[in-house]
Amino acid sequence: MTPRDGLDPDLIRKAASLDADHGQEATVPPEARRNLPMEFWASDDILAMIHQAAQARYVSPDAVLGCVLARVAAFTPPCYKIPPIVGTACSLSFYAAIIGGPSTGKSAAKAVACELVPSPGDWLRDDLPLGSGEGLMDSYFTVSSSTKDGARVQSASGVFAYLDEGQSLTELGTRKGSTLLPTLRTMWKGETAGQTNANSLTRRVLPHGTYALGLAVGFQPASVEGLLNDAPGGTPQRFCYFSATDPNLPDRPPEFIDSLGWKPLPAVDLACSTIELADAIVAEVQLERLEVSRGHRLVADLDAHRTLLRLKVAALFAVLHGRRAVSAEDWAVADAIVGNSARVRDFARGEINLAKRIREQAQTATAIRKNRAVDADAVEAATRRVAKTMATRARKLGGSVTPRVLWIAAASRDRALTTQVAAFDFATEQGWLKQDGEEFIAGEVLPW
Repeated sequence: MTPRDGLDPDLIRKAASLDADHGQEATVPPEARRNLPMEFWASDDILAMIHQAAQARYVSPDAVLGCVLARVAAFTPPCYKIPPIVGTACSLSFYAAIIGGPSTGKSAAKAVACELVPSPGDWLRDDLPLGSGEGLMDSYFTVSSSTKDGARVQSASGVFAYLDEGQSLTELGTRKGSTLLPTLRTMWKGETAGQTNANSLTRRVLPHGTYALGLAVGFQPASVEGLLNDAPGGTPQRFCYFSATDPNLPDRPPEFIDSLGWKPLPAVDLACSTIELADAIVAEVQLERLEVSRGHRLVADLDAHRTLLRLKVAALFAVLHGRRAVSAEDWAVADAIVGNSARVRDFARGEINLAKRIREQAQTATAIRKNRAVDADAVEAATRRVAKTMATRARKLGGSVTPRVLWIAAASRDRALTTQVAAFDFATEQGWLKQDGEEFIAGEVLPW
């Protein structure tokens, strides 16, 4: 395969030097970017192909990349695993969260990835909808023709599943008795998963190291809140986040590349298939783990699996190039992807918090208006009562009466809500009192 054959030369030039008038890099600070930079896409032939194919269909290259990685994870034989440099060996199962508003091309990005990386065999399950945990497990099994009781046996080693609205993921996962989120957490590491029911017809067990799962889920920024709220359970830490929007999409699309030409690594025995990591990568990972285990380094909740996620991305990137050895370059690419994932995730979290503040401010403003309306009614009622009391007193006493004598005749609780000026003005406007120099006399209108 010669990846750059047929590539749009304009794309390569743009990747090397982004037009400052149209590129986000010229105007947006690095910490605020939510898309992988142009130099990232220009750094590798396959990345350039993904970038061109995505731009040809007017979808985010980042989103297509996330779905491509998920498909490579699903279609790579499960014997290829992250070696047990920390803890136990871990599968290459990969979950991509594609974040964008309505009609931003989340499903379209998945469709482009399906064209770039078609399913390589019948032993795989491709483009399945995600439902319950039991349903996901069941997709790896078929009814055995060699048993009389109709028991199901594992017939698939990999599944690629897609869910176009992530809100359904959290709704399904939070239902009472749901096994979806625990199943996803287990399958991300490739541990033994399933249900060991006594009935052979309902028994579904995937032993460690016998399966892989690639998952892509489309989220709107607001709907990802349910996923992020499961941080104590460990679900959002297992996702890699990609933006479904890209401000750098061109006015005129380049030519579409219909396939990356990728083929999965051969399925061989376990001893020959473990992913190989460069010594420097192993040393870096082990040192970080040692510092965390000793309590010398604190890790934020949502970054708890960041290093393992980076190892998965680096391994998948190597596998995408037909290699099982992870190089320093693969490690650097994975660092860029995982770092950008954190920015996309934190942007979504910021949007959620902003929406909450707006709702809270609106609720507060409504409460203030209601309270003010109640207060205004209370003041008006108190002013009327004080004015009526003063007029009644003036009529009883007869003649001119000082304002003080009339004012203290009213109840103190009413006087606390209004003012003397407001009460006398109201009484004179109603004709209940008339001013006589500096004093008041009863008016022509009765106050009752």
